[in-house]
Amino acid sequence: TQRHLARLVDRAHSRVHVHFRRVSTATLTTQNESKITDDVTTNAMMKHGRGKGKSGCLVGKKVLERTVKLNCATVAVWFYQENGRERRNSNRDDDLCSIVAVGSYEHSRGERKGEDEEEVQRGKEEERIGQVTLFRCSRGKSEEEEEEISFDACGELDATSSARCGGAFDLKFGNASRSEGGKVELAMACANNCLEVFEMMEDGDADVDEDVNRGKQLVRLKPTGRFECRFGGIGLCTSAAWSYRDKSIVATGDDGAAVVVDYERAMMMASPGGGSGGEGDNSQVLFRVENAHADAIWASSFLDGSEDVFFTGGDDCKLIKHDLREMVRSNGDEEGDLSSAFAYPSQTSQNFRFEKNPAFGAGVTSIESKGDFLYVGSYDGACRAFDVRKSLKEPMWISRGNDDGKEEDGEKEGEEEASIWRVRLHPNFSTTKREGKIALASMKAGCRVISSLDGSTVGTYRNGHDDDKVVYGCDWAFFNEEEEEEEEEGFVSCSFYDRRIHVWTL
Repeated sequence: TQRHLARLVDRAHSRVHVHFRRVSTATLTTQNESKITDDVTTNAMMKHGRGKGKSGCLVGKKVLERTVKLNCATVAVWFYQENGRERRNSNRDDDLCSIVAVGSYEHSRGERKGEDEEEVQRGKEEERIGQVTLFRCSRGKSEEEEEEISFDACGELDATSSARCGGAFDLKFGNASRSEGGKVELAMACANNCLEVFEMMEDGDADVDEDVNRGKQLVRLKPTGRFECRFGGIGLCTSAAWSYRDKSIVATGDDGAAVVVDYERAMMMASPGGGSGGEGDNSQVLFRVENAHADAIWASSFLDGSEDVFFTGGDDCKLIKHDLREMVRSNGDEEGDLSSAFAYPSQTSQNFRFEKNPAFGAGVTSIESKGDFLYVGSYDGACRAFDVRKSLKEPMWISRGNDDGKEEDGEKEGEEEASIWRVRLHPNFSTTKREGKIALASMKAGCRVISSLDGSTVGTYRNGHDDDKVVYGCDWAFFNEEEEEEEEEGFVSCSFYDRRIHVWTL
């Protein structure tokens, strides 16, 4: 009865044991802010639970935990900015504040009515539902000068946006959001074949004192763009990636195709007098890259600093580099096809210049780009680092999961469970020294933090994430601006099936 989700999970994670859960569409009912989440436990700054694993790496400590209404699928974090640095905006001057967006995705049986038997049967089929819940994460000092961390719900999608999103597969904040005065925009890859963009803003209707209680002010997501990607397969938009200056967005699908959205032009067309662009007919701003992969694509990322070069990875175990300048643009010629397409020249052409990477033992699931380097996660349990100035066929290093596992027949026990679904770079990641921390969502093995220098494990974080639950998302929530600062750094993770969000400190 859950064949769409079964097909998806079987293809992406053929070795994962799946437990299905049915929910009611009543979960979409708008509730008060105080009921956005259930507070499972608030055990701030636990003094126990941290130690050394068998391999000598740090076993992380969980400081907070929350639950949401639907299964957690992805996480994205935005930091308040001021002059290129984090704006510490709360009632205490020493607070560092971030907004954590948690995307959810589930299936529910619809109750759609119809005039004939076929329509009635379709109405009984499952439908995809989703939500985006916003949390404000703050790190500061208490009156007793002890460090404390708060993590409170501050907003969610309205009922209309939630009902039409069909589930959040991937969330990405725009790069311009990280500069002072830039609009804070959030792209969402939806499970209903669409890419949606929201502007995040503080609720102007909230009656709060801006200087004293700004940290308690609600945050809302205003829809600014909706793009129908028309992917085949079962109609999943699986990932989203912004270009360097947010002029374009790449979205990928479970049919092996990618879509490039000319977002700058779409917003110009959506402005007064500019026609439509953010909603409705997107044919003038949406361009398809057909057959980018031979199977479902799960990951995408623009090269850091580029508007033209981007990378995709998928179930065909390939990391592929694309350059829009090397592609031929043509208009759709099929009846009813109003979109344009990017097509590769023939393989005999001198301009056929994209690379495939044969180094992966399973599907590519996550890609992060910084400077001239890529950090790529895979379902084979490894994170790989590549220098894009060289061939993508040989990684600089490979970091395997389950450092405490035992070797058997050349492989470590537990690597299957340590499959990586998300890679997230530390906000102060250095490309000059190539030294920094990388957080990994390792599915059934919880989370890991590794060093960007050689991929060695810095810490493991799995207590609290049950073994039969899948950790799909993680991202950094608070950090130190300078290396000499002694405040604790941390990240958030979310897991499917149990709907939990955990806050960890290093």
